[in-house]
Amino acid sequence: MSKGLFLYNGVIHTMDLHDPVVDAMIMEDGTVKAIGETSVLKHLAGSQFESMDLQGRLVLPGFTDSHTHFAMYSLGLERVSLEGTQTADEALDRLKKKADTLPAGSWVYGVDWNKNIWPGGNAPGLEATDRALPNHPLIVVSKCGHLTWTNSRGLALAGIDSSSPHPEGGEIEHEKSDGTLTGVLKENAADLIHRILPATTRDELLKAMRNGLQQAHSMGLVGIHNCEGPDVFSAFQTLDSEGNLAFRVHHHLAMDGLDHALALGLKTGFGSPTLNIGSLKLFIDGALGSQTAYMLEPFCGTEDYCGILVNTPEKLHQLIERAAQAGISSAVHAIGDRANREVLDIFEAVLPLSRKYGLRQRIEHAQLVTAEDFPRFSQLDVIASVQPLHATSDKDIVDLHWGDRGVGAYAFRTFIDQEPAGRMGPMCR
Repeated sequence: MSKGLFLYNGVIHTMDLHDPVVDAMIMEDGTVKAIGETSVLKHLAGSQFESMDLQGRLVLPGFTDSHTHFAMYSLGLERVSLEGTQTADEALDRLKKKADTLPAGSWVYGVDWNKNIWPGGNAPGLEATDRALPNHPLIVVSKCGHLTWTNSRGLALAGIDSSSPHPEGGEIEHEKSDGTLTGVLKENAADLIHRILPATTRDELLKAMRNGLQQAHSMGLVGIHNCEGPDVFSAFQTLDSEGNLAFRVHHHLAMDGLDHALALGLKTGFGSPTLNIGSLKLFIDGALGSQTAYMLEPFCGTEDYCGILVNTPEKLHQLIERAAQAGISSAVHAIGDRANREVLDIFEAVLPLSRKYGLRQRIEHAQLVTAEDFPRFSQLDVIASVQPLHATSDKDIVDLHWGDRGVGAYAFRTFIDQEPAGRMGPMCR
């Protein structure tokens, strides 16, 4: 803002424990300069600040989402949303209506499929999917992002058949009854189909992200920690140079971009207050919604299924150590209790490097943690980057798949209580 702003006569929530609600505030150069009572701040503001009478309106701090896939969200706004569908038939009907508007052979894209709320808890199977979409290849990404659902045309284009081996860190799902394909690809198996999709052009990406920014602003978001590749970072740079970003972006580095980052000498925090480099974003396991989280004990209702290890601890250790030596922190997706323990073990091993370079390592989600592992987050100075939304979206399946272990899930208060007094500050440093 070119001139400071004096807001008065409002209900302003400050997030300050000493003055949680005030009726006036002075801002300048994007910074809150003063808070207090209108009568006091009015004299301080004088005529040098633009004044705005809020007339009793509510003012809240802008929100920063500490874990997003912003381009995926933005592109998803233009695709078939399966949000709220209660049955597979309802989902297929939405997808078919979209297919009917497209030329034969073109891809149908869907998002936000949630099998956990459908009767039976599964995708509809290839026969039903092929019957609904006989002339179009299909790709639907699940709400959790860890499952991909396709049809026979999609499988054929990807070169997948019933004899195809499971890729490392992934699974091509088969019917338990006869071994035929279901059309569902778990974790890294989804790469087999994602890599053959028509590439999103830069113009398409920028258009989608501009729309995504408008949606984000309308919901009060002013900043994000984003987990995507260099093409998205480049798009953010373009938006920033145009003056159209109006958003703080802490952009994590993709795993396959580490070598390039090291060659350039990038470090966590490099950039501007608007757009800067975050952590190295890595995965160790899947998710609860897809039943691919990596567990110490089998999922309820199974004899020996403990989820999917997307990347081995040995591989992650090597990557995290290389990054730390260069001044780059790591942010590792971990959902299951074993996944969290394995990542904590790695962070303990690299703790001297983390302290040497002033890095705070992160575990993204930290959804299920054992009682003995909770204290290690504080002891190792590890950030539990949690998303409270998951607690509500997963509440109906925690008991189903984790049983009594669910007592250690979404334990946000436990994490907060273990933080040393005065350290509930920035997510990185």
